[in-house]
Amino acid sequence: MLDNLAIQSDADHVLLINTGNNFRPGDEPERRRAAVMFKTFSLMGVDCLALSEREFVFGAAFLRELAAKSSVPLICANLKDTGSQASYFMPYLRLKRAGKSILVTSVVDPSRASLLQPQGLKVSDPVASLRKLQKDISHDFLIVVMQTNRATADKWLSKVSGVDVVILGQQRGVQAKAEKLHGAQLLYNCNRGKTVSALEVSLLTGGKSCKAPENFLLRANDFSEDVQIASLIKDFELWLHDYHDKRRNKTRIASTSTSATADQKPPKGGLPAIFQQLIERNKKNSVVFVTGPKNCAKCHQQKFDVWKKSRHARAMATLEKKHRENDPHCYRCHVTGIVGAKNMDLRDGEQNIFARLIASTHQPNVRCEACHGTGLRHAANPDQAGKMMIPDARVCQQCHTPDTDPDFSFKKKKELICQ
Repeated sequence: MLDNLAIQSDADHVLLINTGNNFRPGDEPERRRAAVMFKTFSLMGVDCLALSEREFVFGAAFLRELAAKSSVPLICANLKDTGSQASYFMPYLRLKRAGKSILVTSVVDPSRASLLQPQGLKVSDPVASLRKLQKDISHDFLIVVMQTNRATADKWLSKVSGVDVVILGQQRGVQAKAEKLHGAQLLYNCNRGKTVSALEVSLLTGGKSCKAPENFLLRANDFSEDVQIASLIKDFELWLHDYHDKRRNKTRIASTSTSATADQKPPKGGLPAIFQQLIERNKKNSVVFVTGPKNCAKCHQQKFDVWKKSRHARAMATLEKKHRENDPHCYRCHVTGIVGAKNMDLRDGEQNIFARLIASTHQPNVRCEACHGTGLRHAANPDQAGKMMIPDARVCQQCHTPDTDPDFSFKKKKELICQ
């Protein structure tokens, strides 16, 4: 898609900025994911990356290593690494586009300094930093990425003149119309990487003009994949599968209630053997809260038949196709009883999710009670227990999020499930 934009507009007229906030905290898989991201930025031809505090979640040293292997300049005007001999990011980037000098910079919010200071990073006043650049660096056009929200950006811009375009790195949502703040064209696109926002700028003799931003929704089937980037992602996914598989096999469970071993492969469409062991081991302490689809089918055969043909009934199988059946991050939406466990601690040792005590009975796939709630009382005495919960859009959106299912429509999907 980016290649198409460059061809349509002429590469000499295109400036591609990554607005930061790329990384999320986590364990080794997240560090690997971050490294893969940096490689893809180079392959995509990103001109610069506007730093935010999120790029430092794994420490300044880690980011320094990534920067050393990347061709993409990292920029920030009001951030300094006091512990680094050689700076691995620049206060600004000045480059030529269509014969004009374009100055690009970014600033982070000092209110987030407490997250950066322990790493030897110093955050200075963004207004003073921008004023200095304005005065010292000659340019025809100034673009500033502000790692803050709209209200704070408004305050900063009221004290800094001459900014042509301001990009809000942390303003949620996607912009639908042209907007300005203190004379600066406003642009934001913080929707979990689901779209690319493009702003067409005309630098005419004696003036500048900007059209309303265009937002390109990134759908996998709409664009031909880049072979190199696809290979990087495939290698990462295979590594991730092996990573979780090895952790599962390393978890030793002293159990006499089952003959399964940790080295067994998970049954097709079922939970990994190690998970089954944990359930068996903790049955005495378990809170059994599910009655299971077969019991539901005794009174609701038609609903059961519809469910059995749905993707909900094959939720674990979809993970197997993607080699993710051993990834605990996926269980909350592919295993009944885990939804809501948003903050899974995936550290090694006793904190490993595979080694935790299971306090309730979990079952593979998205079963009846994943959406309707526990059915034990209802199954035992329907008249006394009353009707089961009827799920609304909010229930579905716990798993069908903008990240996992951007095209999800409750109205359309409801018709498929509720027949």
